Amino acid sequence: MKTYYQNYDPENPTEKMKFPYRWKKNLKVKKNGIKNTRGKHMNEFSGFYMTMKSIAHPRAFVAMMNFLLKMVNLFFFPQHFQRMHILRRPVKHVDHALDEKVPFRTDKLSIYMNFIRMWMQPLAMIFHRYSYNSAASIAIEWYNYLAMTYPEANKLYKYTMTTTYRPKTDDKSFKRLRRTDPHYECVPSLHISTVTLAFCFYRMIFEREDFTQEEKDMWNADIFLNSSLIGESVLYVKQHSVNCVPAGLYMLYKIAPELCTKKEVYEFIDSFFSRESDISEDDKSLVRDYMKNQFEKFVEEGKDDKDWSVPVKKWLDAYEPFTPFYAN
Repeated sequence: MKTYYQNYDPENPTEKMKFPYRWKKNLKVKKNGIKNTRGKHMNEFSGFYMTMKSIAHPRAFVAMMNFLLKMVNLFFFPQHFQRMHILRRPVKHVDHALDEKVPFRTDKLSIYMNFIRMWMQPLAMIFHRYSYNSAASIAIEWYNYLAMTYPEANKLYKYTMTTTYRPKTDDKSFKRLRRTDPHYECVPSLHISTVTLAFCFYRMIFEREDFTQEEKDMWNADIFLNSSLIGESVLYVKQHSVNCVPAGLYMLYKIAPELCTKKEVYEFIDSFFSRESDISEDDKSLVRDYMKNQFEKFVEEGKDDKDWSVPVKKWLDAYEPFTPFYAN
């Protein structure tokens, strides 16, 4: 049986194709909901508030738990089982020479670790703005999208695990991260697909529901900036290679075509390092162009495949990894 995204028709998308996980229409704004959210930036909303609201709503709680269980069972457990030799999957390095163009920066770790909070804050705003059931319906929609990404990414994680070299450091925060993260599931990058999914999803929500142009402009900019900062941070902290980014974007482009098009992919990649001065302009272009070209290769080579993962598997089979100067 085809999944919903394999039936997507970009030339003639139905309502169900455009909003496959929508639960409620005609959302109700609660009293003072617009007043209480107007003019506030996303970092002013509490992820804890959103979590408590989701837990208290039965359907939202079920959707949230479905996402969390898939994250644990398909992402965290397999990596730890691999490290403990309970699983014995092949592991391949996916480093590239261009990874050396991006310096290792310990100050980027806090941004890297923000990839959950950055999508929680917009949901908190939604709960402040809409009635409880209306807000919960958007939360459910979001959790269902998130839950979809893990079994899709697992198609590659089961095929072969992937890793990158990480520079030695005495930074205690990095040591804690590396103790908890065995680092065996790099391609595709779920960090990248999650933050891209976030800015694409909320753009859709703001357009579909009753948001003013001022609200859309401000909140889309907030979410995109956070997504971009986190996206480039995966390269700065050496949790991913330049190969992991286009693979994560390609996966999302294929499994959420109603949200993520080439326009969003190129916009996202082009934003990388635009605020940074520690990489030369020539090297920025080399890195961005490589990621865009690799994404396009996946798209071209997979255009006739029903399973999006096929061209990435072929690439993994043929790829000859580079050993960077900082390899342990």
